Amino acid sequence: MNHYVARRVLVSIPTLVGISVLIFLVMRVLPGDPVSVVFGQESFAAMSPADQLRFRSELGLDKPLYLQYLDWVVAVLHGDLGRSFWQNETIRDIILRRGPLTAQIAVMATLLSWLFGVPVGVLSAMRRNSWQDNVTRVFATLFLAIPSFWLGAIIVIVGVLYFSWRPPIETIYLWSNPGKNLEMTLGPAIALGAGAGAYVARMTRSSVLEVLHADFVRTARAKGAQERVVVWRHVLANAILPVITLSGLIFAGLLGGSVAVESAFGVPGLGKYLVDSLSKRDYMVVQNLVLLYASVFTLVNLATDLAYAWLDPRIRYE
Repeated sequence: MNHYVARRVLVSIPTLVGISVLIFLVMRVLPGDPVSVVFGQESFAAMSPADQLRFRSELGLDKPLYLQYLDWVVAVLHGDLGRSFWQNETIRDIILRRGPLTAQIAVMATLLSWLFGVPVGVLSAMRRNSWQDNVTRVFATLFLAIPSFWLGAIIVIVGVLYFSWRPPIETIYLWSNPGKNLEMTLGPAIALGAGAGAYVARMTRSSVLEVLHADFVRTARAKGAQERVVVWRHVLANAILPVITLSGLIFAGLLGGSVAVESAFGVPGLGKYLVDSLSKRDYMVVQNLVLLYASVFTLVNLATDLAYAWLDPRIRYE
């Protein structure tokens, strides 16, 4: 197992290097100058060439591209993520302040997708082609088609108009005030978890249908096992692996793809900040956040593979 983990980590290094090169070049190709954004277009144009060069030198933008890239990579390897051009704040502090909210929403949405998707998928498979199956498939397709930001906007409107709900304005973490924190994060988690739950339900249904008529299932029934035991202990235990794979991808995607929902609910998360930094050409923030998302995605995929061996003793990694 240790050799497998070490091998996967080594294989991921070229991937992360490629992503770092790609995002670095993309940020330089995009039109716009971060210095002009920081000082304003008119103020920057009114500066003397010497002042413009001095400010660019302070931001490290006067060096050749390969030196800028090497400086960035060396700093990241030493744990220095640099500072935001726009807010003049360390990116480490930005991640520590905004990251917990985004991670919490992603975890809550993934858990909600399982609470909704797995039972619905099992019920749909066990009642195949019945009215229950047809209803669950209709609702699964509906939630797949509804954009998460639209559902988030509906939740906000209904909460404000009918329940006098007002989300907290300040940033509140789970460990400081759980009640107020849930007021901030539960809505986004439901908006994201609804669509994710539809994916989980469809995958669970397909996987259960594949296992439902296997030989070991017929053997368990022939031995007199209760249908509930057969489904949850034998069928679902063998059908859950594809669902875990899908959930790993969903969780990694939610960490970086909840921008619209965070904006709809006013949650100061990393996704919203990444988009704002991209519009302001804040190179260092965008580069480091994209690299962070890529690293997290790699770790989530590795954790998903390791979960296979934990759930199914027949799987061994050498």
